[in-house]
Amino acid sequence: MTTLLVRFRFVWAGISVFTFWLLSRYTEGFTQGPVLCPIKLLTGMDCPTCGTTRGVAALLNGDISAAWSYNPLSYIVVLLLVIALLSPDTLRTLYRRLAYSPSYS
Repeated sequence: MTTLLVRFRFVWAGISVFTFWLLSRYTEGFTQGPVLCPIKLLTGMDCPTCGTTRGVAALLNGDISAAWSYNPLSYIVVLLLVIALLSPDTLRTLYRRLAYSPSYS
C-alpha cells in the first residue's frame, strides 16, 4: 500500500492541489465561511497560524501580496509541501533533525 502511494504521489498531489485551488476559487480564497480556529473562537484573537489557509489559497491563485497579508507562514507551508512532494525522505530527515536537536536553554 505504501509503495502505491509513493509511486503515485505526483498524481495525488496534483489532484489535491487542483481540488484545493478549485475550492479556493469557489469560496473566494476561503474568505467566506465560518471561523474554524478554536483559539479565535475562544479568545477572539488571532492565533499564529490564523490566515495560513487563506494565504496558501492566495498563493495558488497567484496573489502574492494577499498571501503575505493573510499570514507570512503561508510561504513556509507551501515550501514544505513542495519539499514533501519532491522527496518524502527529505521531509522526514528535516523533522528528525528538528525533533531531536539538543536544547540550548
